[in-house]
Amino acid sequence: MAPKLKKVLLGGLILVSATILTWMQLYSKITTVTNISISEPYELKRLKKSELVQQTKELIQSRLLRAESLANEGPSLKIHKANIDTGNNFIGRKAPATPIIAPKTLEQKYGSCVNYYAWNDAYPDSYKSLPLKSEEDSPAQPQDRVVFNRVGKCGSRSVIALLRHLAIVNNFSLISSVVNNMTVIHEAWQESLVYSIEQFKTPFLVQRHLYYVDFTNYGAKPPVYINIIRDPLARMVSQYYFKRFGDRKIINGTHKDRYSGPEEERNQTFDDCVLRSKWECTGLNTFYIVPFFCGQHRNCRTPSMWALNQAIENVEEDYLFVGILEELEDSLSVLERLLPSMFKGALEHYLHPLGEDTSAMTSTATLHKKKPSPQVEQIMKEAMWFEYQFYNYVRYKFNQTRDALGITPYKSRPSHDTWGKLKKEGLSVPDQCMW
Repeated sequence: MAPKLKKVLLGGLILVSATILTWMQLYSKITTVTNISISEPYELKRLKKSELVQQTKELIQSRLLRAESLANEGPSLKIHKANIDTGNNFIGRKAPATPIIAPKTLEQKYGSCVNYYAWNDAYPDSYKSLPLKSEEDSPAQPQDRVVFNRVGKCGSRSVIALLRHLAIVNNFSLISSVVNNMTVIHEAWQESLVYSIEQFKTPFLVQRHLYYVDFTNYGAKPPVYINIIRDPLARMVSQYYFKRFGDRKIINGTHKDRYSGPEEERNQTFDDCVLRSKWECTGLNTFYIVPFFCGQHRNCRTPSMWALNQAIENVEEDYLFVGILEELEDSLSVLERLLPSMFKGALEHYLHPLGEDTSAMTSTATLHKKKPSPQVEQIMKEAMWFEYQFYNYVRYKFNQTRDALGITPYKSRPSHDTWGKLKKEGLSVPDQCMW
C-alpha cells in the first residue's frame, strides 16, 4: 500500500476515533450533569414540606434583598452616551425629523386614568416620551421595576389584556414595546434599553418579546424579571397552526397574512411536517424557550448544556417568578402574593373580566389546531430534550413557590363556580375608564 494512502487512512481513522470519543464524552456529561428526564419532574433533591416552604421563602426574600441592595447603591451606568442620543434607530434607518416615537395611549378612548404606553425602543431617545422619574420621587422599591420578557405563544397576549386592566386599578405604568420579532439585539441596543428603563417613573411593568438582558453588565440595578412558559411541544404546535390560521382575534383573510411558507404546505398537519422532516419542525426550531432565559449571548441560541445551565442560573438569580400556562390561575395567585402592588385582583379579573376584556382574554386560542399523534409526540420530545429539561425545572420551582406561599391549587378547590363571586371592593374600574 502506498505511503500516501496509508497516511490518509490513518488520518481518517484518528478523526473517526476522536469524533466517537467526543460524542461519548458529551453523552457522559449530559447524563451526569443533570438527573432530569423527560418522564420525571425536575428535582434538586427531595425535601420535607416544611423544609421546602422555608427554603422557598428564603429564596424569594434573598432575591428582593439583592435587588434592594443594588438599588441603594444608586445608578452607575456604563452607558456610552454616543449610543443614546444619536437620533438614529437601530434598524438601520435614519430617524425622521419628528420620529413616530410618542407612546400610543388609550387616553382618547378611556380618559386620562389609563396607564398604558407603547414604546418604540428601536429609537434610542424614544424613552423621553414616556413617564420619567424625577428627583422629587420617593425611592423606588425593587418590586416597582418589573420586566416581563414574554415567550411567544405562552398565553402572554391574554396576560397583557389583564395587565391593561390592572394598570388602571393598581395605578402603575404598563409599557409595551412595539418592536416585534427582534428577540436578539446588539450591544448598543441593549445599552440603550437598559438606560431607558433606568429613566422610567416607578412603578412600571415593561413587556416585550426579548431574550434576557443582564442589567449588571452595564452597571445598572437589575429589575424584577417575571415570565410564563408552557409545555414546549404544545407551544410549538400552537405556533405552527397560528402562523397558518391565526386565532379568533387574528384570522388570515381579515388581518395581514402571517403565513410565509409554500402555499401547498399551508394545510399540512404538524404530524406531516415532522414525519417529512420539514425545516419548520426540526433543527433550531425545536429550541425556542431556553434562549429567552439564557440571554443575548450567541451560544444561547444553540441547544447545549451550557445554554440550559445558563438559563437555569439566570432564573435562580434574577427571576422573581416564572409561571406555568397550564396552571395560569395558580400563577396569577402567586403573582398576587409576590407583587401585590401590581397584581392585586389579577385572578378575580381573569376569571370574571369586565366588558371588552372578556373578548381580549378569550380570543387568543389558535384556530384549527390538531393534537400530534403519540408517535410524533415521542419524536418531538426527544428532539426537544433541552426544552423539556428547562420546563421540568420551572415546574419544580413553580410547585415549590406555590406550596411555600400556602396556595391551594385552583383545580383542587371545592368549587370553581363560587370562586370569584366576592365583592370587588377597591378593584372596580372607575366609570370614565370602563373598558
